[in-house]
Amino acid sequence: MTNENNNVIAEKLAVPIYEDALKPFTKEISKGLTSIARMANAGIFLVEDGVHALTNVLRMTAHNLACLPPEQITFERPRVALQALNEAKFAINEEEIQHLFSNLISSSLDNSMN
Repeated sequence: MTNENNNVIAEKLAVPIYEDALKPFTKEISKGLTSIARMANAGIFLVEDGVHALTNVLRMTAHNLACLPPEQITFERPRVALQALNEAKFAINEEEIQHLFSNLISSSLDNSMN
């Protein structure tokens, strides 16, 4: 009987404590976790778009270099090509800029242009 009384008293005390103290706290924690998940998703989508942009630039560059004879392609001065590749990841949804990066990389690797 005392266990039943203790359970009833505990239930009567626990519900108001949850409603008054814990429920607002858990709602704020839930909002915070939702915000963190949204930020993580935004970051993932940004990285995915950057990879897609870089892939487009590399595909265009490969097409440009395929037109050159192999002896005309040089990697003696890779600084321009590497810097252009590094910046190309930010040309998201800008096909014209990606094409310019591709031409810059191709020109920097073309021995006849240097």
